[in-house]
Amino acid sequence: MRQAFFGELKDKDVTILTAVLGYYLFKNFKNVLNVGVAEQNMIGIAAGMAISGRKVYCYSIIPFLVMRTYEQIRIDIAYNNLPVTLVGTGIDNEYGREGCTHYGFGDLEIMRTLENFIIWTPDSACSAKRMAKQSLLKDFPLYIRLRSKP
Repeated sequence: MRQAFFGELKDKDVTILTAVLGYYLFKNFKNVLNVGVAEQNMIGIAAGMAISGRKVYCYSIIPFLVMRTYEQIRIDIAYNNLPVTLVGTGIDNEYGREGCTHYGFGDLEIMRTLENFIIWTPDSACSAKRMAKQSLLKDFPLYIRLRSKP
């Protein structure tokens, strides 16, 4: 599903921010920035880029993208209604083998508390492709939850 989603974005004028993940997904992208293990900073960078007119996608596994960065998402993106797309992978217990720090439970409940955010969860590679195309047209915050396996 991740390959289908990002495959639709690869020739577009977008910036991808990642926190030490997804190198194989982004090998053909022009604008990719690996922020390291600094997810909170990734959200601040994305907000600044969005303010300056960039179309920005932040990619990480759900607990690091959503739970670790909640305050930055709330203040930097949601309150300012910035067109940043958060793309999380590892729904529920998909990364459970890595331990409880990698569980993706509760992200929907957390993201639903934020104003201006729209949440999408594709159920197939085909719907992931459609959502990728649609995300390019949106000028508000999006949270897209991708399964790590098709």
